[in-house]
Amino acid sequence: MEALHAWGYERFDEEAVRAVVKLLVTAAVDDGGAHLSLHLTDHQDHALVLVLGSGPRTGRPDDGSLLHAVAAQGAADCGTESAQDGRRRWALLSLTSSVPADLPKALPQNATP
Repeated sequence: MEALHAWGYERFDEEAVRAVVKLLVTAAVDDGGAHLSLHLTDHQDHALVLVLGSGPRTGRPDDGSLLHAVAAQGAADCGTESAQDGRRRWALLSLTSSVPADLPKALPQNATP
């Protein structure tokens, strides 16, 4: 959450973001990969959470339950992709950006300063 706050996002569902990260990381750990990496980026009021699991896997196919659970947390989009070197899981979460503190907030049209 610290990174999202540092990037200027103040009003977003922190519980949903935490839940999505936990779901993606847990799925990668359960997959039995040797290594795991978590990536977070923002673009146009959205956060992309990407979890990469590499190395040997259990070989279990995705049954769709992970994507349903992630979507239930409000993800705008999500997916998985398998390759020889591991599996990628991602979710795109909508964020509401705050107005930077050093910028004046607009007054309603009928208000006087």
